[in-house]
Amino acid sequence: MTHPTPVAVSPLPCSGAGGTGCSVHPKMQSCNPWMSTKLSIFMAASGVSDRGSADQQFVDRLLDLQGAAPVFGRLCLLAFCPDYNDEGALDMAATGLHTPNDYILQLHADNPERTWPVGSVHPYMPDAAQELERLADQGVRMIKWLPNSMNINLRDPRCRPVFKVMRQRGMVLLCHTGDENSVDAGGVTNQYGNPLLLRSALDAGVTVIAAHCGTEGSNLDLDSDDTNSPKVDNFDLFIRLMAEPKYDGLLYGDISAIICFRRVGRYTMELLEHKEIHHRLVSRFSPPGNSRGFN
Repeated sequence: MTHPTPVAVSPLPCSGAGGTGCSVHPKMQSCNPWMSTKLSIFMAASGVSDRGSADQQFVDRLLDLQGAAPVFGRLCLLAFCPDYNDEGALDMAATGLHTPNDYILQLHADNPERTWPVGSVHPYMPDAAQELERLADQGVRMIKWLPNSMNINLRDPRCRPVFKVMRQRGMVLLCHTGDENSVDAGGVTNQYGNPLLLRSALDAGVTVIAAHCGTEGSNLDLDSDDTNSPKVDNFDLFIRLMAEPKYDGLLYGDISAIICFRRVGRYTMELLEHKEIHHRLVSRFSPPGNSRGFN
């Protein structure tokens, strides 16, 4: 029996060496000490020794790790779409990183028995629904979003036709929740990491995996009529959603990176105590350099 082992393939090269189309924000390669150090940590953790061939080295590293695992599982290779502004125009200046769908599809074609392709389509793209259909026709059954970094408001009306296609084609949405600190070179809008925004997808019938279970930061309580109410921990908002019976079978939580230094402590213990949702918790290999979640 094959067990899925989701792994995020990050676009680590400095120039998309090898024609992969991958890119990272120029700030990550600048003299900014924090950003350049972060990139170096990501590359070192990915087994990259030559930035000119970073993409291939990272893929080789992932396949080596897969081969050494005690239980075989397919690697879910994640694409990462570029940023689009509120007017629906491509905004590479605000794009922290980019891993093209076609690159992921090619990796899957090269390793069909070992991988699953995961697409990434920005809902503000003029042809977002058509791109989803194209990916679905090629076997993609999961879509990755990081709203904070991608400038995606799940309540935006442009998400509705995207959710419709995802529901009709059986595509799962793997969506970041909580604050974002890894893909931040192009800027972040952490209000878009509010777990309660997932209601838009869930109420449209889309199956959602809430990445990291909202285990960082706080946001407005969108369920409250009191506009002056204090912010609520994102994790508590996630737990509230998980407790709603109508979302049982639709909403799941991803526990990757919850024991990294920004999140360690309260969240691990409380998730262990919430035994009623353990069957709805999944794990994956988080961005290189972060601690891995427990299984």
